[in-house]
Amino acid sequence: MRMRRLASDLLSSHDLAFTFDVDVVSEAPIPGGVRRDVFLAFKETLHNVVRHASCRSVTIEVRLRAGRLGFLVRDDGRGFDTERVHGHGLTSMRRRAGRHGGALSITSQPGTGTTVELSVPIGARG
Repeated sequence: MRMRRLASDLLSSHDLAFTFDVDVVSEAPIPGGVRRDVFLAFKETLHNVVRHASCRSVTIEVRLRAGRLGFLVRDDGRGFDTERVHGHGLTSMRRRAGRHGGALSITSQPGTGTTVELSVPIGARG
């Protein structure tokens, strides 16, 4: 619910259309550290979309299945060269995922939009 509220507040206030889809196939408890780091990485992703993407719409998927918690955020913005951009926020997001044995994937090219995907096991180190 916190992720949906953040997306709604932030993206709506910048007049960005978005879809928010939740796919929950597990009711396993999520360790507090995992929950916090995934939320903060999600928050950083949305702030990057608002600051840098120059997009019109955003697709968000939140997943909890097969012992993993994650999200996917895709925008239709200007994209960027992932080999040339290495900001503090991206480094922080990678560190948050890695702290729990997870991974962060960023797919983008100039002119094609950006997809950020994070996935973390919920039973590992959390």
